[in-house]
This record gives sequence, C-alpha cells and structure tokens, in this order.
Amino acid sequence: MTTDFYSAGADFVAFAVAQGYPPVLLWTTLHEVLVWRRRFYVRWGDSPAHERKAKEAFEAGIEKGLGVELEAKCKTDHVTICRVLVPADEIDAQYRMIPKAGVKMSVPVHSPSAVLVRSTVVWWLLKLVGSRSLAALD
Repeated sequence: MTTDFYSAGADFVAFAVAQGYPPVLLWTTLHEVLVWRRRFYVRWGDSPAHERKAKEAFEAGIEKGLGVELEAKCKTDHVTICRVLVPADEIDAQYRMIPKAGVKMSVPVHSPSAVLVRSTVVWWLLKLVGSRSLAALD
C-alpha cells in the first residue's frame, strides 16, 4: 500500500486532532527544535520550503521500501510541530516499529509546550546558551 504525502498528511491531521493536537501542521527537522529548561523551542522558517523537504523525505522513504513515520514532537496552542522520519535501514525500521507498507503515525501523550522562534538572533542565542537539539537525542 503506497500513499502520497498529502493523503498521509490529511490522515495525520485527523489522528493528531483526535489526540488533542491542533489541526495546523508545521513541518520541521530535529535540527530546528531545541530543548532548554524543559521547554521546546522551534525555529520558525519558510513553511512552504519545510513542507517541500518533508514531502521529499516522505517520497524517499516510500521509494526505499523501509516505511515512513509522521511524528509530532510538540505543539503550541495553534500548531502541531511534526516531522517525517525515514528509518536508516531495516533494523532501524524494526526498532522503531515502522511498517514497510503504510505510514506509522505518532504523537506524545503528554506533549511538551513549544515556543516558536521567529528571530534568527534569538535562535542563535538559544543555541549558544547550551540548548540541545533534538537531533542529538534521536
């Protein structure tokens, strides 16, 4: 069963809303999410470019035949911050319980609050004071 990015995204919105998440998706990567003092900070950038990158990752994951996960990391009052996860190999896919056919969807049960950071200077300062990128935790 192969699905396209937009159909999977619509299904993910329905899933996220059923779990209490906002219906607006902000696609991001883990490098654009920092954790500092138990709060998530998300770099706000070019949303169409981020969506394009998420679509490319999704299509690459489908093409590899390893499966794909749409994963929410955190949320604000109005936005669900999410990413496309493509496993590195079959063992990674098994470890993450990602099916080869279809799309795995996940959201945290207790979502940490997130702050959207629009300023490049503020983002740089947050990185400077010792925030950890979620990419280091993945």
